[in-house]
Amino acid sequence: MSGVKVSWGMVSYDFSAGKLDYALLSELISDLPLDERTVVGPRIGEDAAVVDMGDRYLVATTDPITFATDLIGWYAVHVNANDVASMGGEGIVGTGRSVASDH
Repeated sequence: MSGVKVSWGMVSYDFSAGKLDYALLSELISDLPLDERTVVGPRIGEDAAVVDMGDRYLVATTDPITFATDLIGWYAVHVNANDVASMGGEGIVGTGRSVASDH
């Protein structure tokens, strides 16, 4: 993939890896308000959030699935299920949103 650089104000970000630039991601999540039940909040390197629901924990994740055509549903389930499992979650209930574009 060729390098994709985007400037925002005085800063330039690198999207060549197909992911958000770490500097931009850090800036976007640095001031997010967290609920007091948040055990694991947004940060670089975490695959999911963990919320204390009282008698159990909720492990929540979402990943954009791009460049997958025929198997997009398979990828969406497996990538997100892997994120939940990597955080120690068991059992999966999913809901999703699909956005398609021909542009």
